[in-house]
Amino acid sequence: MYTFQESDLHFTFQDGYVVKKYDEQPFYQLFSGRGLRAVDFIGLHSDGRAWMMEVKNYSNRPITQAHHIRQKLSGDTSPLFQQMQQKITDTKRAITAIDDYLYGKWWYRWRYQMLSRLGSKNILLQQDRMYWIEVAKRVEEMQCLLWLELPEDWVEERNRLHELAKNMPFELVDRRVIPDFLVEVSD
Repeated sequence: MYTFQESDLHFTFQDGYVVKKYDEQPFYQLFSGRGLRAVDFIGLHSDGRAWMMEVKNYSNRPITQAHHIRQKLSGDTSPLFQQMQQKITDTKRAITAIDDYLYGKWWYRWRYQMLSRLGSKNILLQQDRMYWIEVAKRVEEMQCLLWLELPEDWVEERNRLHELAKNMPFELVDRRVIPDFLVEVSD
């Protein structure tokens, strides 16, 4: 199991998944500072399922920030949702660039083919380069999620955002509906 901290929350992921904190990856560091935005986590299961997840935690913010946060979450097209769409697009673009780079190297292709024939999928996924090649194969079918943590008493905002998210290219999740790849989320 993998456990990571993001936005003052601890996420524990199911066995069978290899999860990377995307903005800490060496490949992402190459793109950092070039205007590309990124999601927080990318996960890949040995059966081929892949997902990306962005985490926003507004539950512990000072009361003085409540008005600003509500503005960010308001309207028919929430600025937060627009940012999420941009992060998805940029993350997919970067994954494709990583794949182009790796597959441009003949010895990566050869190594990948040899290891694919010899090893189990989980062992392969532990290796950074192999992980990114597998993620790139699934980049267009990846499940995209926005984990949104709001104060408990923001029921109206939460319901409205869940309704708006139905028309978005990502799923809005929180502690009420925990995705199957997560074991636990805690403060």
